[in-house]
Amino acid sequence: MLPFTACSNSESDLNAEQQELETEQAEIEKEQEELLEEQEELRKEYAEMKREYQQDKAEFQRTQKRLKAQQTKK
Repeated sequence: MLPFTACSNSESDLNAEQQELETEQAEIEKEQEELLEEQEELRKEYAEMKREYQQDKAEFQRTQKRLKAQQTKK
């Protein structure tokens, strides 16, 4: 049977490591929140661009119809 050996990490070392991990976790959570906000902004921007595209497309189609109508009159 092996004799019991004391862990080389002292309690203060473990506390410091735990604090470092908690800080890192908080930074990750903050970054994740920022990414979620950015994603939401991009979704809104995409929706606006899609809406503008649909309007431009409809206007283009109306213009095409008007031009074809003018050409048939000639």
